[in-house]
This record gives sequence, structure tokens and C-alpha cells, in this order.
Amino acid sequence: MKTNNLFLKALAVMCAMTMSIMFTACGGDDDDNPNNENTPVEVVMLYSLSSNEEMRNLLDITIEYYDADGNVQTEMMTEDVWSREIRTKLPATLGTHVNYQLKDGIDINTVGKPVFTYGYELNGSAKNSKGKTICGSVFKKSGETIRLKEGKLPDWLARHSNSLVNFRFDYDVNGNVTEGSW
Repeated sequence: MKTNNLFLKALAVMCAMTMSIMFTACGGDDDDNPNNENTPVEVVMLYSLSSNEEMRNLLDITIEYYDADGNVQTEMMTEDVWSREIRTKLPATLGTHVNYQLKDGIDINTVGKPVFTYGYELNGSAKNSKGKTICGSVFKKSGETIRLKEGKLPDWLARHSNSLVNFRFDYDVNGNVTEGSW
């Protein structure tokens, strides 16, 4: 009998916790009022990508990202750090995708043992009409040094040319966000 009571109590606690999670949302009691401090009206996304000179000398690094109008923009990475801040109304789709491709004219057989470093930071949050962050923050950060053995650049490109940085964030009208791939 004690086992059944303990099981029922545990089940009740789990149900209560699940219900509190299910009904947690970004919006407040008066979501129709954009001046309400709990009502998200926009999302701000900071894209920041980095690469080392050796990587940029051997590879064309193409950055695709969603702009404030929901259009995909394409830019080449030519400096150590590339960054953009996008501010847009909700709902919104934001994200970035990076392609790495061997530069024209590079003889793959003379590359040797390249050392690549790259990183990214994507920081997005829903804000109210006063610019206060209220929910939906997304933060990704990574930094990695890749030391390739001689002759392994073609294999590395085949596996990673489209997968190192590949994020998409869909924000609904309440500022809730789901993450996926580009």
C-alpha cells in the first residue's frame, strides 16, 4: 500500500511540474496591449562569426543570414570577425548558415597541414516596447581549432562545408522560439 501511495504522490508532483512548464509563456495577462511590459513586440539577433587568416586564405567563406525583412542575405567573410545586429517585429525567422569552399586556384595537393580556427555567437531575445528583454533568449557559442593532417582537407570539406554553422530560429508572436537547422 505504501508503494502505491508513494507512486501516486510522485505522479501528482510530476503532473504539477509538467502543467507549470506547459503554461509558461512569454506574454502576460494583457498580450493584446503592446505597451504591457510582458508583451514582446520585437526580437533582436546578434550574429557574430570568426575565422583565422589561414582559413580565409584557403577557403571562400560565404555567410547567409536572415535580415529584418525575413530575406536571406549573402556576404563573404573577409575579416577576422563578421557581425550583424538584426532588429525585427514578431513573428520572425532568423538564423545563419555558413558555407566553406576551397578557393579557385588553390592546389589541394600543396595545402599541407592547415590549422583552422572558427567560432560563432548567436544571441537573440524577444523585447518589449521599451526594449527590455523579456523572453526567448537564444545563445550559442563555440570556438574550435582544427588541425588537419596532410591531404585531409578534401575529406574535411566534404563533411563540414555546410554544417559548422547552421542555425535557424523561429519566433512566434509571443516571443517563444524554436531552434532548428537552416
